[in-house]
Amino acid sequence: MTLATHIVIAAAVAKPLAASNPIIGFFIALVSHYLSDAIPHWDYKLHSIDTKEISMEKRTWDYKTLVIKDLRSIVLDFFLGLAVGYFFLNPRTTEQFIYFLLVTVGAVLPDFLQGAYYTHRAEFLKPLQRFHDFMHTKIKLGPYPLVGIPFQLIVFFIALYFIL
Repeated sequence: MTLATHIVIAAAVAKPLAASNPIIGFFIALVSHYLSDAIPHWDYKLHSIDTKEISMEKRTWDYKTLVIKDLRSIVLDFFLGLAVGYFFLNPRTTEQFIYFLLVTVGAVLPDFLQGAYYTHRAEFLKPLQRFHDFMHTKIKLGPYPLVGIPFQLIVFFIALYFIL
């Protein structure tokens, strides 16, 4: 699932707690990430990460040609979610802004840790990655963008509806 969709889903789920403890909002956003990954969805391909290799020694991180392209996609995706969440949640106080940031971090943290696991051979993250893989849907819509992208947009706009 794209980072923008994770952020919007987390914002929608955590919104009822906006006046509550920001740490609770963070953990709700974190849980929402894993639960929303169970929904069939489309993912854009990261070309610089080889996730098919099981062995940590065989995983590759191509610094020369593909990292910049992937980072552009990731940054654009993240800031799109951040902008949409900010616009619709409209945090007006410092507390609301901190709450929004913690929800955003909770929403994307599992994918960030997944990237660290695959790119930096962070073996200590292996149990967390196994859990992420376990929670992730087995129905991959990435190879089918004509189905996956519209479905992803539907999930995005349903979550956005619940923010309003």
